[in-house]
Amino acid sequence: MPQSAADPVAQYEQIGRFAAVIASVRDQREPWSTATIAADAVAVLRAEVERQLAHPISLGVRERRLAYAQPDALIYPTSEEEAAALWAAGKTAIMQSLQTEPGPINQLAAELQVAVSRRVSCSVYLSAADAESFDFHVDEWDGALVQLSGTKTFAVLTDAGEIAEVRIGAGDLLFLPQGRKHKALSSSGSMHLSVNFLPD
Repeated sequence: MPQSAADPVAQYEQIGRFAAVIASVRDQREPWSTATIAADAVAVLRAEVERQLAHPISLGVRERRLAYAQPDALIYPTSEEEAAALWAAGKTAIMQSLQTEPGPINQLAAELQVAVSRRVSCSVYLSAADAESFDFHVDEWDGALVQLSGTKTFAVLTDAGEIAEVRIGAGDLLFLPQGRKHKALSSSGSMHLSVNFLPD
C-alpha cells in the first residue's frame, strides 16, 4: 500500500528522489531538457506551494516576495488592492523565495545546493488563461521548471535561431540552461514551480 503524501518520511524520500532527477537533468547540459516527475513528489510540492500561498497577500506585499510579470519587467505591488488589480488585469503572479520557509521546498533547495554547489531559489508562477508574462528573455541562472497544475507552452529559441515550442503538463519538468532565450505562453490556468540555480 503506498505511503500517504502526509507521511513526513515519505515526503522526505520523495523530495530526495526529485532532487536527484533535477541534478541529473542539469548535468546533461543540453540546450534544454525535459523529464517526468513522480506523481507523489508533485503532490507534495503542490501542497507546500498551496500552503505558502494561503498566507495573507499583505505578507507577500510587505516582504516584497509577491511580484507580477509584464513583458519587460517585474512589478512589485505596494498594497493588496494593487495586487488584486494586477491579477484582474491578466498579469502572471510570482511568489518568490519559497525555499526560505521550513518544509519540502526548503529541503529540495538544500539538497540541490549540496548536489550542485550552487545557491538555489524557488518561485511559483500562477497564470490564468492567456495571462501576460515576460516577453522573450534570458535568465542569468539555470532553471528547472516543474509544472504542478494546468499546462504551459514555452517558446524556446534554438541555436539555429528557430523557435521550438515545448508544452508541459502537470508532472513534467523543463530544464532551461542559463542564457537560453525563451518565453512562456499560457492557454489555460497554470501553476509551475521554478527552481533556480544561482550563479556564484
